[in-house]
Amino acid sequence: MLYKDLVHFTPIETIIQLRDSENEQTAKNLVETYVISDTMANKLVDVAIPQLQLDNPQDNKGILVVGNYGTGKSHLMSVISAVAERSDLKEFLTNPKVKDASSSFAGKFKVLRVEIGSVTGSLRDILLAELETALKTWGVSFTFPSAEQVTNNKVALIQAVDAFREKYPDQGILRLFQLKEKLALSLGCSDFQQTPHRHDMVLDISSNPPDCIGYQPYPSIRVEFSNRHHQPDITLLDKVYHLESIMPVFSGDLHHKTQI
Repeated sequence: MLYKDLVHFTPIETIIQLRDSENEQTAKNLVETYVISDTMANKLVDVAIPQLQLDNPQDNKGILVVGNYGTGKSHLMSVISAVAERSDLKEFLTNPKVKDASSSFAGKFKVLRVEIGSVTGSLRDILLAELETALKTWGVSFTFPSAEQVTNNKVALIQAVDAFREKYPDQGILRLFQLKEKLALSLGCSDFQQTPHRHDMVLDISSNPPDCIGYQPYPSIRVEFSNRHHQPDITLLDKVYHLESIMPVFSGDLHHKTQI
């Protein structure tokens, strides 16, 4: 028996973008193709899904998903958001345990998906601008005050949620934010949470970069000096032999000196 007879799955050949799951057919395909191991199923049921319930009021927490590039973070977030937005998609989950637990949040959320790349705006302005746009799309009119006009963002967020609940009393807002760390790092930043600028590349290729990032130098000309201090004056032999050269001496009468 071969491995291909035991394992059956649909290969993922493209990079998954978080906003791909906004399309209903794409969302269905993402849910069907997400392979849920027993370990992942336990984490979803015990950690993630309890934070998504709306029936029992409690202090729900946000969830931070961390992983290396290409480990399935976007696919996981797309699956959760797709099921939270469309209750019928829970039937396509590949793990029975997760499928049963998903009934507590399936179809009970309006979903806001945000991909944050290399921008110069503050995180506060980015998130509130995206939320304000989403609220208008859902038919809720609300405008967040500028950062100079407030001392606490909590009040404005509570007011925005209250306006949303007036129109959608039985639903919540699920916000998913994805940081494009690979793009930020590739543009010359020491930390993906920093916004790269053009002068970063100039600073980081210097001999003493401020962010401790420097490209390996490749000199076109190599110069080595003889009699350097870090090199021995004699070769490291067991014995050093001193040989005297034997040269013929010819007699001559020019200025009464011999010729060599």
